[in-house]
Amino acid sequence: VGDGGGGAGADGATCAVPTAYPAAARRLGNVGFTTVSGLNPSSDTMLPVGEDIYGPFEAGFGEQQSNMIQTMGCPANKVTDAYIVGGIDTLVAEGMMAHACGISLPRFDESKPVTDAGHYVSLLDLCGGHTREYHLHERLSCLYEEVGTHSTAVGKACDETKLYGRWEDLSKNEKPLLDACNGHFGVTPDSNGEVVYHYHVTDHQPFTFGCYGPDPDHPTGLVTVEKCRQLYNGCGDGDTVSITTYVNAQDFSQGTKTFDYDLWCPCYDAEHSNVGNVELPVFSSSKTKTTVSGQGVSPSVSPTPTSAGTAATTRYAGATPNILFVQVDDMPFIQSWSEAPAAVPNAEALQDFDEQFLPNIAKLRSESGIFTSAYASSAMCAPARFSVLTGRYASKSIYSQGRATNPSLGTSVTVPNSKISDADMVDNVAHELRTKANMYTAAVGKWHLSGNREDAAAIADAESYFDYVGAFYRDNIETTAEFTHNMEWVVEAGRTAMSSAKAAGKKFFIYFNPTIVHSASTLMDALEQGSLLETPAGKLEAPPASGMSSRAKLARQAKRQCQDDAETCGLAAGMVWLDDGIGALIDHLENLGIKDDTLIMFQADHGMGAKSTLTEQGIRIPLFARYPPLFDPLQQVDVPISTVDHAPTWLALAKQSQMFDMDGTSWLDRLGDKDAVAPLFAEMDYSRSVIMGPWKYIFASTVPEFRARQLRNYPSLGDVEQLYNLNDDPNEQKSLVTDTDPAVQSALYECRQLMTQHVRDTCPVEDRLSCISPDSLDDVQATTVAAGAGKGNGKGNGKGNGGRTTTTTTT
Repeated sequence: VGDGGGGAGADGATCAVPTAYPAAARRLGNVGFTTVSGLNPSSDTMLPVGEDIYGPFEAGFGEQQSNMIQTMGCPANKVTDAYIVGGIDTLVAEGMMAHACGISLPRFDESKPVTDAGHYVSLLDLCGGHTREYHLHERLSCLYEEVGTHSTAVGKACDETKLYGRWEDLSKNEKPLLDACNGHFGVTPDSNGEVVYHYHVTDHQPFTFGCYGPDPDHPTGLVTVEKCRQLYNGCGDGDTVSITTYVNAQDFSQGTKTFDYDLWCPCYDAEHSNVGNVELPVFSSSKTKTTVSGQGVSPSVSPTPTSAGTAATTRYAGATPNILFVQVDDMPFIQSWSEAPAAVPNAEALQDFDEQFLPNIAKLRSESGIFTSAYASSAMCAPARFSVLTGRYASKSIYSQGRATNPSLGTSVTVPNSKISDADMVDNVAHELRTKANMYTAAVGKWHLSGNREDAAAIADAESYFDYVGAFYRDNIETTAEFTHNMEWVVEAGRTAMSSAKAAGKKFFIYFNPTIVHSASTLMDALEQGSLLETPAGKLEAPPASGMSSRAKLARQAKRQCQDDAETCGLAAGMVWLDDGIGALIDHLENLGIKDDTLIMFQADHGMGAKSTLTEQGIRIPLFARYPPLFDPLQQVDVPISTVDHAPTWLALAKQSQMFDMDGTSWLDRLGDKDAVAPLFAEMDYSRSVIMGPWKYIFASTVPEFRARQLRNYPSLGDVEQLYNLNDDPNEQKSLVTDTDPAVQSALYECRQLMTQHVRDTCPVEDRLSCISPDSLDDVQATTVAAGAGKGNGKGNGKGNGGRTTTTTTT
C-alpha cells in the first residue's frame, strides 16, 4: 500500500551534516538522499533524483493509520491490536502488524493491476518507500540494476558519502561485510581504484545508514556496534520491549518467535538484534565476504535501469564559476539522445548523426548533467534569446509592447518584435554580472536582438552591457551578403574573451552563439568554398587563430554523414564544423587551466522538428551542463526548466540578488527537489502555451491566419484551446479539451487560470483585462474548439464550475 506508514516527524528540517566522526544519524527524518532516478514498479512513476532516504524507524502506527491498516487486510476487530509504538524499524513493524492481524505481509494481491498501488501489500512499496510525502527506508531496488560486479551508487549520506546497492561482487554472489553504520572501506565503481569508505544498502537493519562513519580511533577505521550505541541516548536507556512475530509471515505453520527490542536504537549486531552483542563479521579474523544463498530478509524485487549521477542542489556553495553559454542556432536533437522528445508524427524522420562524428560534443555531454525536460520560451530564435539574457518572456519586451498593433491580442512574439532596447538594456543578466559581480562579459557570434539596422549602432548597444562584442553577426546571413558563415572567426572571438578575462583576473560570462547550423542547405558550400577571411566586419588580414581543424578535413568528415543532397550534406557540414569549434573552445579552457572552474552550458535556441509551433518539437531543446561541483557525468536532471530560468541561475551562482523583474527562477533551487513543479510558459506569435506537470495547454491565437500557419502534422493545432496529457500523448495528437473526465477537467481549469494570469501579466495596455484570455473566450468569435468550449468549459469553468472562483489577479 503505497501511502501507508506512520509518518516522518523529522527532528530537523534539513539534512544534518556531522562535524566529527563517528556520528549519530537522525532516527526520524532524512539521513541521506538519492542521487539517481528510477522507475517505481508499484506506481509506474519515475522517482526523481533527490528523494529523501530515512533511517530505519517509524514514528508509530495508531488511530490515524487505522484506515491504512485495514486497507492492508487487517480485520476491523484487530486493527487496534496492530497499533505499534514509535522507534521500531519498518521490517519488524511489518512483522508485528502481520502477527496482530493474522495476515501475510508482504504479499501480492493478484486481483489488482501490477501498477496499482494496492497490488503489492506492504508497509513499503516495491522500491522500499512510502507515504504521500514520499521517502525511502529499505531496498532502493528500483534505483540500480543487479548486473555486473559491485553495485552502482544510488544515494548519498547527508555528508555526501556515497551509498551503493547491496552487492560487493554480484558475479561471485558476494555481499559486503559492513560495520555498524552499514559502511566499509573498499574500491567502488567510481573511486578510480582508490579505497574509500562508503555505504551499502542491506536487506536487514539498518538498511542504509545506521550512523555516520568511519571511526578514526579504531584500528580498522570501522564502527563497532558498541561504539554505535554510545552515539545514541536511545540505546540502553531501559525502554526494551518484548516483540512477537511470525517466523515466516507467508507460512504461519512455522509458528512464532519472541525477542527483545530496544526502542530507538539503530545499532544491530551480527544477528540483526539491537540488544545482542554478537560481533559483526567484518571484525572477525577471517575477513571473508558474506556469500549469500537463498532469499534475503526483504522480498526480492526486480530493479529497473537508472540514470547515473548525484543530485545537483543548492548544497553548492563554492566560488563563482566562469560561465560559457553556448547556444546553437537551429540545432536539432541528436535522436540517440534519450531526452529527445517524441518524433513529429506522420513526418519523415529527422536526419541523425553518429556521435563518433561529433566527438567533442559527445565528450562534453558525457561529462555533463543532462536536462531531460528543458524548454525554450519561444519557438523561434530572437524571442528565445531575449528570454535567456533577461529572464523574461519576450511578450514583455519594451520593443514589442511598443509595437502592439492590436493590444487586445497581446504582443506578437516574433523575430522582428523581440529586441533588447530602452530599459531592457540595463535589466539583463550581462549588465548585472558586469556591474554588480565584476565579471568580464562577452557576446560572441549571432546577435538577432537589435532594432538597429546598422552593425555599428547594434554593436554599440550591446557594448553598453558587454565588455567585449566579437565576431558580431547582427542577424541571419542574407543570401545577398558578401560573407557567409565563419565558425573559425567566431571561435577565435570566444577564445579571445576567455584570455582577456584571465588576464584581467576576472571571472567571465561569455554568451557564445554560432551562426551554424542555421540555413543548413548552405553550410556545405560555406565550409568548402567560403573564405576564412570574409566577415561582416570586412576582410581579415590573416586567418583567425581558432585552433580548429582544416576545412578540407571537416568537409571530408561531413560527407561521410550525408546523402548527397544540399540539406542533409549541409546539416552534416554544420554539425561537424560546430563540433570542431566546441573542441577548440574547450581546449583553450584547458590550456588556461580553468576548465573545471567553468560552467559550460550547451543548448539549442529552440526546437527544430516543428519550428515556430508550440508543440514539444517546437519548444523542447537539448541542454546539458558541465561543472563538476554541481553535476556528475551523465547525471540525469529531470526537473523541467525554461530558458527564462538561466539568468536567475547565473546571478545565483555569482551570489547576486535579482535587481530587476524576472519571470524565471534559479534552477539551482529546484535541482533534486522532488516537489519542483512550476508552470512553464512558451510564446509564439499571439499564441501561448503552459506546461504543468504532465499537462500541456495551448491557447492559440484567435486570428485565423496565425492558426493556419501552425497546422502541421498535429490534428488539433488549429484549435483555439488544446489540452494534452504528455505522459499519454507525447505526440500531441488528441486534444482533451472536450473530455469530460473529472481529472482532465480539473487540469483544464487550472491551466486556464494560469494562462489567464500570464496573458494579463504580459498585456501591453494598462487595462489588462482587455487582453483576450481563456477567461474571455465567450466574447471571442473563434472557430473549432472555442465554439463548443465556451459554452461550458471556457468562461463557465473559469468563473463558476462547482462554485469555484478564479484566484487570478490583474496586477
